[in-house]
Amino acid sequence: DLKKVIVSDVTKASTVAAFKRSAAICEGVLWAREAINTPPNAKAPKALAADIQKLFKSSVVKVTVLDEAAIKKKKMAGVMAVGQGSENRPRFVRLSYRAPGAKKTLAFVGKGVIFDSGGLSIKVGDGMKSMKCDMSGAAAVAGAFKAIAQMKPKVNLEGYIPLVENMPSGSAYRVDDIITYRNGVTVEVQNTDAEGRLILADALIEASEGKPDGIVDLATLTGSCVVALGDSIAAALSNSDTFRGKVIDASEKAG
Repeated sequence: DLKKVIVSDVTKASTVAAFKRSAAICEGVLWAREAINTPPNAKAPKALAADIQKLFKSSVVKVTVLDEAAIKKKKMAGVMAVGQGSENRPRFVRLSYRAPGAKKTLAFVGKGVIFDSGGLSIKVGDGMKSMKCDMSGAAAVAGAFKAIAQMKPKVNLEGYIPLVENMPSGSAYRVDDIITYRNGVTVEVQNTDAEGRLILADALIEASEGKPDGIVDLATLTGSCVVALGDSIAAALSNSDTFRGKVIDASEKAG
């Protein structure tokens, strides 16, 4: 295996800075890939939350992990509903990076379904394959913050990561259940395999209450996007054409 690459005679400050920036981004990307590829029995919500905490030990990024009692206290109804069917109890991770003198705040929200069986609306056939990857949004947010911690951009950044396992059991949430969120919005469940939007709602409520200048929500949501656009295109939806344009421009620069 390739262990190290040495580039000689690099002395120009801008070139050194470019290498450091690239290394920071690569480290974030590789951490996210490793987390996504980790088998689901090794990354229960509690375990992944602990891994994220470890990732930012002695870092400029502050990490707060909410356990089940704290999630209940915060009235995160979607996280509690989706997570109640699993013996692996839910967690909610908050990441915060503050830049001195920054006037803008950007929030990232990442879907963290550790494994998605579909719940009582269980997936059939090959539908359950690769459902260890249903926490890719969460991994992307944590990986981005890993890069951010080294790059230190001049903007405040907040991350919101709900972590659950969607499982069928005697305690699982049901079709026809009604979930009441803390902002007063109610949702009638019609398919327990539409769990991502339920946990993301809690994260979006939490993010919105911080009044950021923008929110980027990353999710393996939903299969209909693949039906509409195919395997090679991601959907980008926004209530702001300008902000969406900036995100798409950034995605093109990142390849």
